[in-house]
Amino acid sequence: MKRLQYIIWCSLLLFVASCEKDTEPTSFAPAVTTGSAEDLDKPGIDITLSGEVIANPKSTTQNEIGFLIATSEEIITSGSEKVIKKASSSNTGNKYLCDLKEMSPGTYYFCIYASSGYNVKRGEIISFSITEKTPRLSMGSITDKDLTATSVKVSATITDKRGFDILGRGFCWSAETTEPSVNGNKVEIKKTTDAFDALIEELEPEKKYYIRAYALNEKGIGYSNTIECTTPVKQTVSLSVPDYSDLDVSSVHIKSIITAAANFNIIEKGACYSKTVTSPTINDASVKDESEGNAVDFTVTGLEEGATYYISAYARTRDGMFYSTSITVKTQQTFKPTLGNLQEVQVNDDNAVIKASVTDDGGLAITKKGFCWSTSNSEPTIDNDSVISPSTGNNFEAVLTKLKYNTEYYVRAYAINSKGVGYSSAFIKIKTGSSTIATLKDISVNNPTPSTLDVSATVSTDGGATIDERGFIYSHTGTPTIEENEGIIKTNGTTGQVSVTITGLIGYTTYYIRAYAHNKNGYAYSSTTTARTKKTDPSIDDPAFPETKSINKLLTTK
Repeated sequence: MKRLQYIIWCSLLLFVASCEKDTEPTSFAPAVTTGSAEDLDKPGIDITLSGEVIANPKSTTQNEIGFLIATSEEIITSGSEKVIKKASSSNTGNKYLCDLKEMSPGTYYFCIYASSGYNVKRGEIISFSITEKTPRLSMGSITDKDLTATSVKVSATITDKRGFDILGRGFCWSAETTEPSVNGNKVEIKKTTDAFDALIEELEPEKKYYIRAYALNEKGIGYSNTIECTTPVKQTVSLSVPDYSDLDVSSVHIKSIITAAANFNIIEKGACYSKTVTSPTINDASVKDESEGNAVDFTVTGLEEGATYYISAYARTRDGMFYSTSITVKTQQTFKPTLGNLQEVQVNDDNAVIKASVTDDGGLAITKKGFCWSTSNSEPTIDNDSVISPSTGNNFEAVLTKLKYNTEYYVRAYAINSKGVGYSSAFIKIKTGSSTIATLKDISVNNPTPSTLDVSATVSTDGGATIDERGFIYSHTGTPTIEENEGIIKTNGTTGQVSVTITGLIGYTTYYIRAYAHNKNGYAYSSTTTARTKKTDPSIDDPAFPETKSINKLLTTK
């Protein structure tokens, strides 16, 4: 029995010795070098082991190549059954890799080995750690376009969730440590996608920063690789206090000079304005100036009429917005026309001449002006009777026509612009006259001849209206009128005596004669008188003229 035990122990000692030295006369030990344990961000892979095995060219045997993994170095060296034996998952030439999955967190030891079947050659034993299964991330690159003097745009991608839901993600940064963490500066991202980005702000110009992405699952926080960037010089500009011109009811022209370094790029410029904010920004109302050059020089439109505005010029560079000192302007106010100096020039029976003045056009062109009137409305409008004045200029007059006799009227002046109709604040009251036809009297006929009669009469009154025609009418058949007569003799003048000689009459004929006068109210006539022309033959007795004697009577008398 003791002899059997001795044989077993000798066999074990020979086996252990063979791990250190290849004593097989036809097999030579290869060169074995343990590599590293790296997290290569392979999805589902906790860590990747590497190593190198270079076969001895004199050896005629094939080696089994793999990796030994244990929780302590002693387990590997003692050849304990607790050693985890893994074959290589891939190889390139003499290089070998082994991907480990579903490893519990902790510290491990490994080495690469080569076994000929008779003996085993191990490489150096190296330790590595497996952390909790936190997410794995990769940072995107940063270009010059992503940088300003005070900010940087960053991006990242979650490459492996490690089998757990992502509970949060974001970026952390530091100007001191190359491995910033969530315990320092950070920005949390609300996105729930694997790819996410953010704008890190409030950085200092011309300073180097280290940035990492992070993601959180129930196992903890995973970080990406660290990238670094340096913020550039801050591009600042200044703007002069704006000058303004061409101010009207809804617009104003603004000009402000932008002072900037030659290599600074003005991305946007314009003006911002507000009725309540004394130093407006683009968060208030704003409008861009599309012109080129380092000046804000354009017209701001769309303003309210008669409103006070605070206006600032602005310019935007890569590094932010810059504003001028604000100015205060008030847009022009327009209104309906204002009228005054309303007065009557002349009032007649059925018309009146009225004049007035436009005292203020309201800042707009006058399109019409005139007068309106009413017998009952003390504030007449153009919806009542009205007339448009033909006058130009601010002083104007017009004739009110078709008025009623002996009637009172309320009269107002009006003028129209694009704001509406403006009326005189006061009215005037006029009363038309009540003229009649003229009055004639004292018609008489004298000095008859066979072909003429001298007639006279008196126009005693004009009836309150201008006499525009007067004269005599006659007929030998009856009382004459303007419409029916044998002749009309017109004379100049108005009131007073009027005399004419009627010629071309028929001898020894009785004529009916009347004087007449005309005004706007019509024709007025005198009473009718009759007269007879003399006989054309004086030898004929004429009872109408007793002083006439016939020749026969004269001879007989003698």
